Amino acid sequence: AGDPGLDGNAGGEMLACAAAGIPFEVVPGVANVVGVPAYAGVPLRDAQGADVRFVDARTASERCWSEVGAS
Repeated sequence: AGDPGLDGNAGGEMLACAAAGIPFEVVPGVANVVGVPAYAGVPLRDAQGADVRFVDARTASERCWSEVGAS
């Protein structure tokens, strides 16, 4: 589900298919991180255009968490 480019394995899988001569098609979708709030009617930004930050909890560094906490 969602944007295939957000999946860390998508690039490798596409390269492997191409190298093996396996035809494939990339079908983009709506990433869950924006689709779920939209479906629920929850805006990600306010009228002033506040920034939105998405953090991958698996790979985020301590610095990243410090910045998120300070914002």
